[in-house]
Amino acid sequence: MKHTPLGRYAFLPAPLVAVLAASVTAAGFAGTSLALGPKQFVRVPLGGLSGLVQSLPRPDWSVLTAPDVWRVAFTVAAVASIETLLSLQAVDRLDPLRRRSPPDRELVGQGVGNVVSGFLGGLPVTSVIVRSSANVAAGGQDRLSTVVHGALLGGAVVLAGTLLNQIPLACLAAVLLQVGFNLTKPVLYQAQWRLGWHQFAPFALTVGAVMAFDLLEGVLLGCVAGVLFVLRQNSKGALSHQVDADGTVRIRFRRDLTFLSKPDLLALLDGVPAGARVVIDATGEYVDHDVREALAAFRADAHLRGIDVALSGVDLAGVAVGGGH
Repeated sequence: MKHTPLGRYAFLPAPLVAVLAASVTAAGFAGTSLALGPKQFVRVPLGGLSGLVQSLPRPDWSVLTAPDVWRVAFTVAAVASIETLLSLQAVDRLDPLRRRSPPDRELVGQGVGNVVSGFLGGLPVTSVIVRSSANVAAGGQDRLSTVVHGALLGGAVVLAGTLLNQIPLACLAAVLLQVGFNLTKPVLYQAQWRLGWHQFAPFALTVGAVMAFDLLEGVLLGCVAGVLFVLRQNSKGALSHQVDADGTVRIRFRRDLTFLSKPDLLALLDGVPAGARVVIDATGEYVDHDVREALAAFRADAHLRGIDVALSGVDLAGVAVGGGH
């Protein structure tokens, strides 16, 4: 028996098939003990445009000072902005004309859209790669594709409310679960692990923090962890060390030095033998206050070990020895 490959029907999106199948199944059980209740279906206001306008909620100004409202607002703003910027970068790569989208204008547009959507009782607005990639695949090259997409959604709500109300909410929940699974497949964790511990640790910490606390605290904690890991990674190899034939110890700052590089610098300075000459070159590099304090302390105590210190590219004027850091 010859099997028909499912790929032949790839023109039918899987979510659309799921929605149609669930709607037909729910209609088939109507009038039976297994029938779904009204609250278990999509509830789009009927009555055309006037019915939609009348059903829109009005803002409740009394909750404007509620801390939970601002907390959720900042969470949505942070997460939506990150998603928009990531989607923008991905779409720029898909654009056959290789244009570069202005992120500032995109974020301003998103903010205005979210304000309007919030006043109308709508969900937050953000760019997503799924719709954007569909526009690119369809040949869209300007903002008209977004306008058409919005018009189609608005037209469906106004003109096809009766059909939309036949869709079970459980079906939409299943579609969202599938979308969520696609965003966090096991292969994603494997890819992060292969990138190295410095990449996987902030990723895993962010996921764990979101699960343990909430979205805002998890994202903020993940951002802090990511910055610390980047700083630590950049601190590696920031110092070069060599000993000349005459015994001169040369320490070169190869990149900006922060407090994270201070332990490595102290280890090199402690290893300078007594009676040697040491040349420390930081020309063209930024040296933060903690590192300059360590250099000042080393220079002040160098005579106790008979060490001759030559510094270049770093100004220790006004740096107190033993600043307490």
